[in-house]
Amino acid sequence: MLNIRTIIGVGSKNQATGKVHGAALGDDDVAYVKTQLGFHPDDKFVVPKECYEYFKDCVPRGQEAEDKWNKMYAEYEKKFPEDASDLKRRIEGKLREGWEKDLPPKDQLPKEAIPTRKASGIALQALVPKDKTFVAGSADLLESTFVNFKDQVEFQNPAGGLGEYSGRQIRYGIREHAMLAIGNGLAAFQRGATIPIMSTFFMFWLYAAPAARMSALQGLRFIGIATHDAIGIGEDGECSPRFPRDQVTDIQVPPISLLPSHISTEVYQVSTSSDPPTLRKH
Repeated sequence: MLNIRTIIGVGSKNQATGKVHGAALGDDDVAYVKTQLGFHPDDKFVVPKECYEYFKDCVPRGQEAEDKWNKMYAEYEKKFPEDASDLKRRIEGKLREGWEKDLPPKDQLPKEAIPTRKASGIALQALVPKDKTFVAGSADLLESTFVNFKDQVEFQNPAGGLGEYSGRQIRYGIREHAMLAIGNGLAAFQRGATIPIMSTFFMFWLYAAPAARMSALQGLRFIGIATHDAIGIGEDGECSPRFPRDQVTDIQVPPISLLPSHISTEVYQVSTSSDPPTLRKH
């Protein structure tokens, strides 16, 4: 066991007290802390020269790395022009030209009311197989949330014989927070190049809430699918129909179990055309 003793608010006149934890230091105490740490008390938002000196070689190193990448990309573009063009499109944050036409028109959708997770699956099936921008996945509920798609390849170690590293279907397991955290990383690495689709039962989004909040704060682009919210859904057993009223209020969306199919496809159009994260509840 490691027992590390620390002093909260080191340098403050109120260090090691509860006051320094729960209240602002105030201008006088901030100035005092600066003198204790070797800074000029009147300087604000100042980066010392030593910091610039320490990091000054980052600029030429970064330029060298960028030049190397651009050269590699130019060679890649010559050898694989179609793939390079697709990669460039994704880096620019664009979807395939005319992607909206891939969505089935209203007159080709089911006329009867169906669970919106199924209507969502129709839209997903129309878009995801044709565009590598999308990476689908679920927290151990692939078939229940309808994020599986035609000819999908799972993201798996090829040694196991279950998929490839090029796969765009991720089985996250029962790890809702990890799913969203990984999705945030995919969305943030090169904004717009990847749109993660992450899904689980609505109730289980509670586990992912901290990561979803980070998505919103950073304006990351993802589609979240939250299913089985209605009290009338019991086909998966008594533990599955969950109706978390407080969570409905938190996410500020109404409880919906059945909707016309065209509404779901229209939601996909909004979701893929805007930057903020989209949580779609089914």
